[in-house]
Amino acid sequence: MQQCQCFRRYIQIAAGIAPDALNHLPEPDAIFIGDGLITPDLLETCLTTLRPSGILTANPVIVESEQMLFQWQGKLGGNLTGIAIQRAKPVGKFLSWKAIAPVTQ
Repeated sequence: MQQCQCFRRYIQIAAGIAPDALNHLPEPDAIFIGDGLITPDLLETCLTTLRPSGILTANPVIVESEQMLFQWQGKLGGNLTGIAIQRAKPVGKFLSWKAIAPVTQ
């Protein structure tokens, strides 16, 4: 199987600790935050670093990060989506759905 190289020239992965690592990068079109929104100045730095039409995607998994995302969405707008995933687990001879921690995006 051949690996796709189609996005390699469009994506730059920068190693470092956010938000300081963002200071030396060109203006991004998009930023993805896995969690860690409670890191001081992280969300503010990401929002000011983005190009004016840029996209910020965040997937908080802790309530405190989710609350910050709700507050910023109230100020700036944007879309929020709740994602809930379940896995099928045996219950006797049958299967039932077992919830995994939900994520807000």
